[in-house]
Amino acid sequence: MATQIFMEPAPRVRSAAKVTTDRLFYINLFRDGFFEAIWETGPNSMDYAHLDEPISRNRFILTGEVLQALADQNAFRFFRDGGAGVDEDDLVVFGLRGCVCDAPPLGFSGAVEVREEACDHAGYKCLIGAWRRSTGEIAVFPATTIPSAPYLLMNALGVTRANMMPTGLHLYRVGAHSPFSPTFTAPGSLRQQLPCPVLRTEVTRLNPDAALPTVGYTIYSPWDFMAQGVAKSSSRTLTREELIILAAANPAKFDAELKIANATQAPRQPLTLAGLEASETISEYDKFALAGDNITVAYADAIRKTAAPLEHFSAGLQQIPGSKSGAAMGDAYGGDFGRFRKALGLAPLGAFGDAIASPDDGRQFWYMLLTGRDARLAARRRRSGGRRLRYGSSGRAVERLQRALGLEGGYGVVGARTMREIIRWQSRVHTPGWGDGIVTEAQADKLGASL
Repeated sequence: MATQIFMEPAPRVRSAAKVTTDRLFYINLFRDGFFEAIWETGPNSMDYAHLDEPISRNRFILTGEVLQALADQNAFRFFRDGGAGVDEDDLVVFGLRGCVCDAPPLGFSGAVEVREEACDHAGYKCLIGAWRRSTGEIAVFPATTIPSAPYLLMNALGVTRANMMPTGLHLYRVGAHSPFSPTFTAPGSLRQQLPCPVLRTEVTRLNPDAALPTVGYTIYSPWDFMAQGVAKSSSRTLTREELIILAAANPAKFDAELKIANATQAPRQPLTLAGLEASETISEYDKFALAGDNITVAYADAIRKTAAPLEHFSAGLQQIPGSKSGAAMGDAYGGDFGRFRKALGLAPLGAFGDAIASPDDGRQFWYMLLTGRDARLAARRRRSGGRRLRYGSSGRAVERLQRALGLEGGYGVVGARTMREIIRWQSRVHTPGWGDGIVTEAQADKLGASL
């Protein structure tokens, strides 16, 4: 039986305009313990619900063969030119959410010992790596594939937008991250190319005995389908749980808002389908916007100075720790991000200066993002539910799924539109608000679309 996430109606109040946009304020709230960032590891998890398998921190061996088994299980194909041809790329980027390597080898290796770990929205509890499919060699680097705790709260309060990108197969090309921001520009990063639905956050208590207001992602978290042309409110009212956090930091300022919250009763909808369009489109990607979850560097020195105890501070980027002092490697980047770029065969960059271009701009890479649990089960040759379809899956099974969902012109790939319809269907046949966008064999059979 699914846990009831929203235990009681969450009152809302008229106070969004008073919420500060100072990021350091939210870093301090997290550091001083005014709220908790949770990571679900069981059946209420967006990433693990379909696996029906608990977390295990036992070490296992990650190889190219394991990654290929995962690609086959999820119907992933790494076509060149964004899918325009039939040939496939040999070098693929992969990510494993909730997976760590205690002693990562330098450079490529035939096998790497890793283990599953629970993410915490603060540290590097993920891996991003490079996979040479022809030789089976892999290189792994510590990373994060989820937003940091302060950004979860800022998104929930309407201060800024943060998201968690779903697992799946995503297309990237080399280019500058944040090219027009002097502070955050990172040339030679990998830029997300195709839109996909993303998860947003709300503040709630997962159970009546929770010690603090909690923010995080569950299988009931609201999806934003990133539809273009939809008016978005610049501010919104705050829930009572959200105000508790702010009141703890500044009781006098928020005393009046708390009184309003206690007196106001307005139910929270269990499913927020943000950004939906009234009209449909036959394209998998047209009229959908990018979240901009680029694969880029997390400047470790700057984070230690301003955001400790956080190891990363992003709104949803796929980040690898590094520095701007990679002279020893002949590159502008040092640390793990510099080694990651080297593993991809990217040309070294000179001094940063004002440059935002790199010699490899436009080069394509597929990014296969899954979880440490997916990899552990594949390494032990456990099918755990068999084949499945998710964002980026392609082929005849996807065509059958699209016909069962009543979609025209999907071209046999699970893109933004098909994933949206999967989530809508899941919410209708399961508990309202339940949806992970991953179609298992059992769900496909229920739809009449065998995998």
